Amino acid sequence: IVDRWYRSFELDDTNLGGNLEDVKVEMLDAINREIGRASAGQGDTENQEAPVRRLPFLTWNTFSRIAAIFLLGTACAIFFYKRAIYPARTEVSSAVSDDMNDDKATAAEAPSTLYLSDGTVVWLKEGSRLEYPEVFQGKTREVTLTGEAFFDVSKNPGKPFVIHSANFTTRVLGTTFNIKAYGNEDSGEVVVVTGRVVVAVNEPSPGKAREVVLHPNEKAVYSKKNNSLMETAAAESEKKIASGKDRLLFDETSLEDIITVLNATYGVNISVSGETMKRCIVTADLSRETLDADIEILSKAVNATYEIAGKDIILRGNGCGQ
Repeated sequence: IVDRWYRSFELDDTNLGGNLEDVKVEMLDAINREIGRASAGQGDTENQEAPVRRLPFLTWNTFSRIAAIFLLGTACAIFFYKRAIYPARTEVSSAVSDDMNDDKATAAEAPSTLYLSDGTVVWLKEGSRLEYPEVFQGKTREVTLTGEAFFDVSKNPGKPFVIHSANFTTRVLGTTFNIKAYGNEDSGEVVVVTGRVVVAVNEPSPGKAREVVLHPNEKAVYSKKNNSLMETAAAESEKKIASGKDRLLFDETSLEDIITVLNATYGVNISVSGETMKRCIVTADLSRETLDADIEILSKAVNATYEIAGKDIILRGNGCGQ
């Protein structure tokens, strides 16, 4: 927590409005002036309290130094908080918005990882936007993408996953693939890594292919000029880029989201004994571990014990190191 707080400042002379050393000197001078006024009896006399008995070893000079250190620390904290924390919080909160229907829209100012309610993981590229519901309802799982994202869709044959974009729609049951669909570009594409994907033009032109079915290592290229799709083999570099995403690498992720991904990955049912534990934040690379190792790592991270009975796994504890 302290590391994240420290890194969030990113202070330099430009965002302090002047030289950092000059700011420090100015703050210390102001504190010393106030201490000088107090020692000369120029402070607020109206609300003065009865004299406090001094300990023999605590001279006024010693006390003033202690007070200066304390006040300087407090002043620095307030100053840096206003300068650094407020803008950072505003920027982050503007990236995610909820409407009255509990739908979410995430616009990524930097590459982001999203964990959807069904266990699907989405790596959203910088400058891209994904609209998705809080919980998928009905017979399909539908989202809307503007930009580029890599999807690792949780398998559910009875509930297809549909990605709407400006010019074409992608429909899957459970697979991994990359979509590039920027609305202002003349082309778009879908590269499939695993599984099978159906890509269809939203408003097909007469005589043009309405849809193509893609298998692993294949891609569909959409041409806005011809309003058509072309199926082709994915280049080795494209496959490498698409498959380079790792769904089990978590950075400051809630335990609840991690459990959702593990359940979908391994086909198990991991649960926790209390709601508090779900909110624990964990950073962990589980991509090279077995399920047993993953559970061991998570239990130590949140100071919990665990029980395994077949596919049912339960974590017990107060959560977050308590």
